Parts: sequence; C-alpha cells; structure tokens
Amino acid sequence: MKNKCQDINLDLFLDDELSRSKKARVEAHLAGCSACRNRLEAFVMQAEILKEDLEAVADGVDFTGFEERVLSGIRLAEPPSVFERFRMWAAEAVYHYRTVWVTSLVTAAILIAVLVPLLGSESTVVKPAIPTEPGKHSVQVAAIDNEVIIDSIEYAGERSMIYTVSKNNTTVIWLYDFNGAENNTAGGDDI
Repeated sequence: MKNKCQDINLDLFLDDELSRSKKARVEAHLAGCSACRNRLEAFVMQAEILKEDLEAVADGVDFTGFEERVLSGIRLAEPPSVFERFRMWAAEAVYHYRTVWVTSLVTAAILIAVLVPLLGSESTVVKPAIPTEPGKHSVQVAAIDNEVIIDSIEYAGERSMIYTVSKNNTTVIWLYDFNGAENNTAGGDDI
C-alpha cells in the first residue's frame, strides 16, 4: 500500500486541481487508506490555521487613505530625464528581448559570411578552344558563374565535341555538322 500512497498527491486534491479521472482515483484510494485520510485531515487543519493567521494580520493593517498616499507620492515624484528613460528602455529591451537580439545577430553574421564571398568575387567566362584535329584533347578550365568547371574537351571528328564536368559528374556531348555550317545549310537534320 506504501507505493500507492506515494503516488497520491493530496495537495492538488485539496486545491481541486486534479482532472476528473485522477480525482476519482484519489477518492477511491482515500476510501480504503486511513493513513492518507489522516494526512488529508492534517492538510485541511493546517490550511485553516494559516487562513486564520493571515486574516488576523490583514485585519490589523489600516488601509484608510492608502490610495491618496500612493497618488500623492506619484505626483510629487520628478519624471526621469530623457537619458534615464532611454537607459531604462535600452536595459529592458536588451534583457527581455535578448533571444531575439542574439538570433538576429547570428542570422546576420551567417548571411554576411555567405553573401560577402559571393558578391565580392567576379565570375569569368572563358570560351573553350575547339581543337582542330580529330582525336586531340584540349584541357581547358573555365569558371562559369562560379558553378561549372569544364575539365576537358575532346574533339571527335567533324560532328561531335565532348565536355566533361567533374564537379557534378556530368558529361555533355554536343553534336555539330561543321561541313553544313561552312556551306550555310542546316546540317542538324542528318545527325
């Protein structure tokens, strides 16, 4: 029975702060446990004694003229200077909104760290040279918008050129009809 008595929260039961199901469980336990009933009676007696003591102290305090004394004290007080008001506002803003300030500063630092290198670098576009002999490899490194780097260019005959880009494992094959281009005819139909 000891384990079940430890699970019973008589304080919340006495203050009527339990849900219906928990309240019913405590009432069922109290019906069969005299030790918990005695503890509950002790809590009730303590609450009554505390209430009587607080009422006796409150009855001894004279509140006549309290409102007038407070209002006259407010009227007599000098308003704080502009500097003092600003200092109080700043202290309150920093203290109460510190998580917002810290989050904003961290976000700004991350944005600056990411955007400054991107905005400060100039992108250069280099047109790759087309090899004139079939089977020759020409390695050309060109940065296009700081994202694409062409590792190699291979000219494979009159009709094709292969670009290899290792950054994203992409190979691009462009097909040309150089004979048709020299004759100003559309040579793409027969490729």
